[in-house]
Amino acid sequence: MLTSAQTAHFRTFGFLTLRGVFNAAEMADITREANQVWQEDPKSQGHPYQIVVPFVEHRPRLAELVDDDRIYLAIEDLLGSDFVWGGSEGHKGSFTDEGLLQWHTDRPQNEGAEYLRVKMMMSLEPMKKETGALRVIPCSQDGRLREKLWALHEGQDSHAQTDISLTAFGVTGPDLPCHALEVEPGDVVLFDDRLYHGIYGKKEGRSFITTKYVKFATEPSSEEDFEVLRGNDSGFGLIAEAFRNSQRPRIRGMVEKLRGWEEKLQG
Repeated sequence: MLTSAQTAHFRTFGFLTLRGVFNAAEMADITREANQVWQEDPKSQGHPYQIVVPFVEHRPRLAELVDDDRIYLAIEDLLGSDFVWGGSEGHKGSFTDEGLLQWHTDRPQNEGAEYLRVKMMMSLEPMKKETGALRVIPCSQDGRLREKLWALHEGQDSHAQTDISLTAFGVTGPDLPCHALEVEPGDVVLFDDRLYHGIYGKKEGRSFITTKYVKFATEPSSEEDFEVLRGNDSGFGLIAEAFRNSQRPRIRGMVEKLRGWEEKLQG
């Protein structure tokens, strides 16, 4: 699925954008089902920002994204075989009144269970740098750069009004050196969840779908391992009934191990 150059790009920079993966008709079906899920979610009715977890599991066309060759084989190229399902999210609207999500990494700590988590992100509207495109700091998933960027996390909240970047590095969040992942509907972004990322200038109607895939270097076994996993992603290990009883081989393969870890992952 991926070329050797694309794989090298992901491993070096921590992200990869695949253009035109889904056509307009497919995106119309995906968008229709996504809007149905958001409209039916009782917890977020009337709020300017909605997040539904799990998400794609609620509709048949959305669930097909998980084992679609165009996504599944790309993930397999990056993680190899034997990866597990990391869950899904559906986001609609803006996190804050200011229309931003400040610089952060989804996994600030390196201790504990050793694993790689790849996120697939699909936007349902065109996204430019100034209107809500995901901004990333290339290569920040690992090494010395990651350590130097810790100041963006220390004692801060990515949803807070205080400008984290200004405090840490003397420049405002939008001016921090970065790469904007500008996309059109049908494009797919893959990124390492350790990568530092942020969003500035979000428009109100912004909506996107995320699916996650996890590969362990060594399977979690100790309570410390499971504590780290719970802390890094409270939704990890939640298996929707549609996937728990799925007869589709790829989905069954991704949830089989999770079924044995459920109790420990929920704490």
